Amino acid sequence: MSLHADEGNGFPLTRLHHFPAVLRATNLQLPIAVILSNTIYTKLDAITLISHYLGRLRRCRGNSLPSAYALGQAAGIGSVTSRWEKLYFNPFPMDEELDAIARLIDLPLDRLKAMLPTPGITMQPRPVRLCAVCYAESPCHRMEWQHKVVEAVCQHHQIRLLERCPSCKAAFQVPAQWREPKCHRCGMRFQSMAKYQAMAKAAAN
Repeated sequence: MSLHADEGNGFPLTRLHHFPAVLRATNLQLPIAVILSNTIYTKLDAITLISHYLGRLRRCRGNSLPSAYALGQAAGIGSVTSRWEKLYFNPFPMDEELDAIARLIDLPLDRLKAMLPTPGITMQPRPVRLCAVCYAESPCHRMEWQHKVVEAVCQHHQIRLLERCPSCKAAFQVPAQWREPKCHRCGMRFQSMAKYQAMAKAAAN
C-alpha cells in the first residue's frame, strides 16, 4: 500500500509518521512541548489510551487512512487495529502486532505499549467515559476512565465521569472517532461539559 507523505514536511512515502499525525489532528492537537520533550511525552503516553491516538494518526492530512482496518492492512497485521480502536483488548495485543505498527509510524515500541491497558486491570469498553475537566487540561482520552469500577469517578478531580452528553444525552463515540472535541450529535464541546460535572458534585454533597 502506498502511503502519502506529509506535504508540509516532505516525509517519505513509505511510512506513516507519528509527529505530524498528532500535531495535525484537527482541533485535537497537543502542545508542541508535549511532542518534543521525551520526559513530558512519556508521561502523556502513560495516560492516553491507544484508541484516541490511532484515530488521530489515521486522520492526519498526510496519512488519510479511512479506517482502522486500512491502518492494519498498511502494517500487515489485518483487522486487529479495529478492535483496539473500539477499546477491545481481549485477546491482548501481541508484541509482533505492536511492533508492526511502531515500525510503520516510526515510534518506539515502548511508547506504543504505554498506551495499552495494564495487564491484569479489567477494562470496560462501554460506555465510553469522559472527564471534561481533565480533557480541558490535556485533550486526550485517558485509559483510567475505562477501568471497570463500581463507581466511575475521576481520581484527579473527584467528580463523577460523564457517560453521555449532558445536553442531548447521546452516548459518547469511541475516542478514535473524536474528530473534534465535542458531542457528535448536538455539538456541545467537551470543555463545556465540565460545569455539569461540577453541578452534579455540588448536588451530591
